[in-house]
Amino acid sequence: MRVHDVHKSYRSRRVLRGVSFGLEPGTLAGVVGENGSGKSTLLRILVAMTVASAPIAGYATAVICWYWDPVRPGLLALGLFTATVAYGGIGILLGAFLRNELAALFVIIMASLLDTMLQNPMSNTGADKDGLQLLPGYGPTQVSVAAGFTSTDTPYGHLLLGPLWFLLMWGLGTAAFFARTRNHLRVPRSTQPTRRLT
Repeated sequence: MRVHDVHKSYRSRRVLRGVSFGLEPGTLAGVVGENGSGKSTLLRILVAMTVASAPIAGYATAVICWYWDPVRPGLLALGLFTATVAYGGIGILLGAFLRNELAALFVIIMASLLDTMLQNPMSNTGADKDGLQLLPGYGPTQVSVAAGFTSTDTPYGHLLLGPLWFLLMWGLGTAAFFARTRNHLRVPRSTQPTRRLT
């Protein structure tokens, strides 16, 4: 698992500033810090994204397995999971700019269709061009196709692209939200309660 440049604020108080770390499989780790330093917040963010993405990936894998027999369904589910994480991050970014959930859903659907069409050699004769590997669905697609058709040659490094997209979009969305709301967080001096010494 890799986490890169996580930030979080509660009103004007920053609790996470550029948190980054990586864990290799089988590694046991602990999060240590003072009270109020952001330990629970960091874990809540990671758990919320996992809890939201896992059922979607499970459902998509079940539907695919109903109609087809992929070679490695577990790896297929993992590839789909990283795609849902990537598009979840895009949803967070859109939440900072769009006021309507339906509009954000439409943008995410259209972006995922465009992402898929650009990677498909049937709809895009330039599907092997440089730059496509930067699309949010590229890594998950490569892993899912490998899982569906082969028992070897899996591009496992591509699994990191979905979480990287999530972290990038989450960081941009958080920054945009903070920039748009920072004036609302300050209380004018005239409305602040004053202390009287008696």
